[in-house]
Amino acid sequence: MLTTPLCRQLGIELPILNAPMGVGIAGPEPAAAVSNAGGLGTLGSVPLVSSIGEQIRRTRALTSKPFLANLVIAVLQGDELV
Repeated sequence: MLTTPLCRQLGIELPILNAPMGVGIAGPEPAAAVSNAGGLGTLGSVPLVSSIGEQIRRTRALTSKPFLANLVIAVLQGDELV
């Protein structure tokens, strides 16, 4: 099996990460599935989502393995979110 120093440091079996694509796309279920398969599951999110704590709790309930909670930092320029 392929392993790397990063795998050992993160406590994962395979050098595979899923993309953090935002809540609704890369939520608890796909993140937990990747973690359970030996990779590093990534929970996509944005700070405007008030349910990030619940998303993390749901992911933790689905896996005991490491996963990443990704926060996208958005910036307001005038009235636009960029």
